[in-house]
Amino acid sequence: MTPPPGLYDSHAHLADGRLYPLLGEALADFRRAGGCGVLAVSARVAEWERVALVAREDGVWGALGVHPLYREGWDAQAGPQRLAAMLAGNPDLRAVGEIGLDFHLGRGDQEEQLALFRSQLAVAGAGDYPVAFHNRQSWREFLAVLDGQDRPVRGVCHNFTGGRELAREILDRGLLLSFGGPLTWPDARRARESARYAPLDRILVETDAPDLPPRPRRADTSAPADVARVLAVLAELRGLAVPELAGRLGENFAELFLSPRNGLGNRL
Repeated sequence: MTPPPGLYDSHAHLADGRLYPLLGEALADFRRAGGCGVLAVSARVAEWERVALVAREDGVWGALGVHPLYREGWDAQAGPQRLAAMLAGNPDLRAVGEIGLDFHLGRGDQEEQLALFRSQLAVAGAGDYPVAFHNRQSWREFLAVLDGQDRPVRGVCHNFTGGRELAREILDRGLLLSFGGPLTWPDARRARESARYAPLDRILVETDAPDLPPRPRRADTSAPADVARVLAVLAELRGLAVPELAGRLGENFAELFLSPRNGLGNRL
């Protein structure tokens, strides 16, 4: 499919309690800014039903998953079956995420995180769903888990801020890189290096709304419309016109999240 030209936010927490009450206004602002598509991701089991509801909005698709630090409500026995059933039963739910590993608070729960990560990856693999990955201070373990899968995993590492060598390792495994608000800050040297390095068909932009606002609002919250600022900075780094880059990233978004493998759900 050929997506309409415009903005695509590949990672936003539209079900978050800080953003959900303002959802109508946020989506209207996004569309006025040229927004065409947004992937609403979940971090907690408690958000799954709300994400499914949000994904009924035009131009919004959903991803269900459990963040490694927000495991409350996840049942190791029933969780994978419920996740698979909800994804299979709703064509507007297009991905598993956000899932991954996060050791910035320490490794005391490493085994629990790894078990959660692997069980959700198994659901993604069985249903051929792309994955929205979260990783913080865990890249060695993350790459080892990916390398242990029976077949390659499709997906994107969200809010990528690592350098070129880490970007190469991720790209070599077939994943995409998504850049968010931190890219707009001049001191984001490593992220900017990777943003220049990655092939155009392997990158996306995002907001991680309501977190990680772009410059100059570091202490504020973000919304999907802020992806326009991220796109503008990325276009400058790549030496491309904004409309040209927007069209390319729209194709990447559609290829990863809207392919007809499991039906298209609501249309762009």
